[in-house]
Amino acid sequence: MTAARATLVAVVDLAPAGGFRSVLGHRSLAAVGRLSYSLYIWHWPIIVLVPVAADAWGGPLRHLSGTAGLVATTIVVSLASYLLIERPIRFRLVPTWRPAPVVAVGLVCSVLVASVAQGRFMPDTEFERRALDTVTDLAEPGPCTYFADDWPAPADSEPCVYRRGAPGAPVIGLVGDSHGQQWQPALEVLAERSDATIVRATRGGCPANDVTAFLRDETRRFRVERDCTEWRHVVYDELVETYDPDVVVVGTRSFVRGLEVDGEYVYQDDPVHLRAWTDGWDTTLDTLTAGGATVVVNQLLPTLPERIPACLVDHGEGTTACDVPMSVDDRIGPYRDAVAELDGSNGGLVQVIDPTTFACPGGTCPAVIDDVVVHRDDNHLSATFVRDHAEDYGELLEDAGVSL
Repeated sequence: MTAARATLVAVVDLAPAGGFRSVLGHRSLAAVGRLSYSLYIWHWPIIVLVPVAADAWGGPLRHLSGTAGLVATTIVVSLASYLLIERPIRFRLVPTWRPAPVVAVGLVCSVLVASVAQGRFMPDTEFERRALDTVTDLAEPGPCTYFADDWPAPADSEPCVYRRGAPGAPVIGLVGDSHGQQWQPALEVLAERSDATIVRATRGGCPANDVTAFLRDETRRFRVERDCTEWRHVVYDELVETYDPDVVVVGTRSFVRGLEVDGEYVYQDDPVHLRAWTDGWDTTLDTLTAGGATVVVNQLLPTLPERIPACLVDHGEGTTACDVPMSVDDRIGPYRDAVAELDGSNGGLVQVIDPTTFACPGGTCPAVIDDVVVHRDDNHLSATFVRDHAEDYGELLEDAGVSL
């Protein structure tokens, strides 16, 4: 990146007058360059705080919370900062200013702004605080690697024993992405009864079925996650060969990801996506059942229209405004049908269970059940809810022929 910038500077400097040089030397671009530091400093606080202030106070602030308003506000604040603070300090336009008082005033202003913001925007009630705490209420990785950036190269990766049980007790494999990981609290409760071992092969954002997903990075370029595919081939094989699990619990939300199919990028609205996503289960299930384990695949959970903790903070305790019918997710149907078709496959070793029976009873997903917030965002169940409903989850496993 530095070399590219240096090359661009050299090209502009050596280019003849007019044309390319005139465009890059235009006053408007030079003005942006002068404001660049102020723009860099102010853009993120404005993007974050103005929409929050608009929700809290409304009025004219609502006109500033859109993209155009945020850009305009950033430019105005950056210009004021440049003229009133940055430029006078850089060029010593106010000779009487001394560094220490200026820094002290800046720190005092920062503390005052932070104090006012905390007092105004922090939740007012104990219920609101509990709702916000749910955002971080997820299954902990514990001693095992989980996040994609923390895993070593696929060839050096291996499953991790999360809970070591008694010799001869059941061995539970836990497989998938964050939607596999979220069932860990229930499995911990169930494993206590039989002193079972839990072996984890979960990786954030990595589909359980054998597909290669992609995403668009911050530069809008496609990043194909081939490391995930290679990792899956290594770690799932080793889970079976080394630990010989009695049951493997699988969860994934990979149906929302774009997939690379035969060198092409396909999205969920393309029929090829559903076919590739469905076919991807074959390799995974063949691998996980190779040792005779019962493989329990969790049905897909719906994606809700907004993050439930934020909705509860907005509407307050006792609201039903955050209870959402499962049908609100109109993309999930064909993929749930595909998962249902897996039931009984691989000689009966694959069993499908549906946790929406207790997470979304009667086809509606309540925001709160028994005073516990059900979702920590718009698609993951909170760890507390999963733990509290370990017995319900255990009953689903028993119906699938798994006793823990």
